[in-house]
Amino acid sequence: MRLPFVFLVSVLLFAAPARAETSLDALLDPIRTKYALPSLAAAVEKNGMLVAVGAVGVRVAGTTIPVTVDDRYHLGSDTKAMTATLAGMMVEEGKLRWNSTIGEVLGADLP
Repeated sequence: MRLPFVFLVSVLLFAAPARAETSLDALLDPIRTKYALPSLAAAVEKNGMLVAVGAVGVRVAGTTIPVTVDDRYHLGSDTKAMTATLAGMMVEEGKLRWNSTIGEVLGADLP
């Protein structure tokens, strides 16, 4: 259940700095409250353009400093779950097998 929130947060790391017209704050705050998150941020991109952004909550749990759409998030070990999800998607598409080796995947590209 944590992966969707990690994805939402990670989207901001790759978002363009341009400001979007639409705020997602009203959509995000009930989710943040329901799951007792200190903060939650998300962005929506369409055709390469940032169309909506939002950031709600506080930078550090127990403080009153609000988070902004310009704040960066430390993902830490969450990228392992993201990588596993992407690998699963590639298995479903037939691009990988669960038992593929690095040598099979990268082949001649290995140093």
